[in-house]
Amino acid sequence: MKPLKKYLITILSTLLIQSLILIVFRHHLTTAMPTYFSITGVPTNYYHYDRPILGSALLFLAAITLANLAVRLWLRQLAKSGILNAKLIANFAKILIVWLWGFTWVLLFYFFNLSAIGQVFMVVLNIGAFVAMLTLVRQFYRDRFKR
Repeated sequence: MKPLKKYLITILSTLLIQSLILIVFRHHLTTAMPTYFSITGVPTNYYHYDRPILGSALLFLAAITLANLAVRLWLRQLAKSGILNAKLIANFAKILIVWLWGFTWVLLFYFFNLSAIGQVFMVVLNIGAFVAMLTLVRQFYRDRFKR
């Protein structure tokens, strides 16, 4: 099976599972949608609705999944091009893909008003992405300026 087809099946099955979780537990959803987050995972702004956020939550998760897919397709095009440092950019894109995938799962905690758990996972996700990016940059400069 081709890697892109595997990725597409994985990302769409994740969206399907998340959508089923939202639909099954729709009576426990909050009426506030987090719109901005600090680096520590604390939502700094909410958009409030009159009723539970089922439709908006599904659309938000679908938009993030489409953004994730767009990054993956962009990464595929980048690999075919002859851009200098394409390997470094490709590795950054892979980190972004994993971060977006993790972010969709963290959002479920905020949708069900489990902000404390969501904050912990968001901090872990952000620290992991930051460490991975620092490691990539360090490796890039080490390879570039070898003596």
